[in-house]
Amino acid sequence: MAAEDWASLEQGLLHDIFLRFDDDANAAHFRGVCSQWRAAAAGGTGTAFVPRPWLVVYAPEQRRHAWLRPSRRRRRERRRFKRVDGEMSLWLERGGNPAAVWLISVSRGWVAMKHGESHLLRDPVSGDEVPLPSCDPRYELTKVILTDDPLSAASGEWTAFAFLSRHQHNVWPHERRVVFCRAGDDGWTFLDKAIQAQRYRGLEFFQGRAYVLLSNYTVAVGDVVSRSLIATCVDLSHAYHWRHDELLEVSCLVSCGDDLLFVQVTRQVVLRRSCFAFLAGHHHYRDHRRRRFTSKVYKLEFAADGSGVPVGFTKVESIGDYALFVSRRSHAFALPASGFPGVEPNRIYHLVRLRPEVVVCAPWETRRIKPVPLDDLPEPRTQWFPSHWFCPRRPVQVQNTMAAAGAQAAPTMDNAVADDALIDN
Repeated sequence: MAAEDWASLEQGLLHDIFLRFDDDANAAHFRGVCSQWRAAAAGGTGTAFVPRPWLVVYAPEQRRHAWLRPSRRRRRERRRFKRVDGEMSLWLERGGNPAAVWLISVSRGWVAMKHGESHLLRDPVSGDEVPLPSCDPRYELTKVILTDDPLSAASGEWTAFAFLSRHQHNVWPHERRVVFCRAGDDGWTFLDKAIQAQRYRGLEFFQGRAYVLLSNYTVAVGDVVSRSLIATCVDLSHAYHWRHDELLEVSCLVSCGDDLLFVQVTRQVVLRRSCFAFLAGHHHYRDHRRRRFTSKVYKLEFAADGSGVPVGFTKVESIGDYALFVSRRSHAFALPASGFPGVEPNRIYHLVRLRPEVVVCAPWETRRIKPVPLDDLPEPRTQWFPSHWFCPRRPVQVQNTMAAAGAQAAPTMDNAVADDALIDN
């Protein structure tokens, strides 16, 4: 085929090819070939490309959610978050009562939510839904972790793991359980019959197996056949020494390329005294409290026999081209910066609990964090808090009029400007 014939390919074929891209870099390059390919990627409508991942913010008093995207910093400007496509309230899309809808967690581009008494997975971009089994009324579903995309998994072979919590009036801590369900199951199956920890810190599906981080920082392997957790000799509590002024923000397992990582973010409150009050004649110094965050990363080592049983761990100084996105409520994930221009390599993105702040730091780096501006949010802005990281399943495009609500107008089909202009905003 001649070079000039590439622009005359069938629009439907080009659109199907565009939807198969998993990263934003190739999608942006596809749209930058020519105006015909840009139109094919948009499906015949005037749209602009939106980089991933997104940030889900929540207003507790209003029971509303909004979706933001991180923008790359320019020169000395602070990192900012901009609105994706207007407010995306889940309860509005389903036409229900906001009090009857609750967003539980996010995993692999799907939002696990509770609508009334039923649970389901929903893709907020496409509107696709996958029902989930109802849990025991005594328990509450707190986090859902998917092994694969339910709609793209081969022959429907996907499994959903979840954490259940039961609040008891006179017992502390609350009872927590690990459950799982396969495609087509009518109910959840308990996975922790042999080992029942008081608290589970995380779960990750890696190379066909489920690994659970227990409350004492030991790692167990989940066996869905025997429906039990198999204890291992890996004890991550010996990896570091606690400081008396350190508080734990989040600890979890993350699948990063060919490695299974243990990530922990701690917060330290540093007290500084100012001498200006003393020089002015006052009897008391003025206290300044500064919060510093430190990220710690370890890689799990596995047995050489291929059994998938972890036998040790090593310290990781750098995660290379990858960026990790962790939060207390959702499934942590890793993205290559080469495929997602909106993120920085060798960085850990963490959401601070109950504060409108985002921590971005390198492994084993300690830095002072300032609040990150959250733009385009409804008033009052002080009521919005980051809750989840969300990476859509496929490249996302929005109408030009909405994308232009940022600092720069979005490119059109007749404009040869590359999509990197929108990504860098």
